[in-house]
Amino acid sequence: MQPMVAALTPDDMRALGLYFSRQRSALHAPTDAGLTERGREIYARGGVATEVAACIGCHGGRGHGSEKLPRLAGQVASYLVAQIRSFGARERTNDNAVMHTIAAKMTPAEARAVAEYLSGLD
Repeated sequence: MQPMVAALTPDDMRALGLYFSRQRSALHAPTDAGLTERGREIYARGGVATEVAACIGCHGGRGHGSEKLPRLAGQVASYLVAQIRSFGARERTNDNAVMHTIAAKMTPAEARAVAEYLSGLD
């Protein structure tokens, strides 16, 4: 991404931020109600058996993130799973180390469940 934005001015970046902040995320209908419910539980309460922290504490009740943390709601589930895997493997190095620790503890099933839940949020 860095090479693509290298020539952007601060005004360009503000304009892009404003544009994208006004976009609606596409809803992705859950494909497995049980998986979605398990994802909602992990998102809200964490993974008890694996000691995975609840996502809600940082990413908010509806997955909208904050000024410093990304919106997760409405993202494509396969993208979210890939990012969780990248965090867990420490392949993403431009982010908060807290996510490395959390993602490293998540099982593939937990990652799929949380991703399925988040993809259906608006």
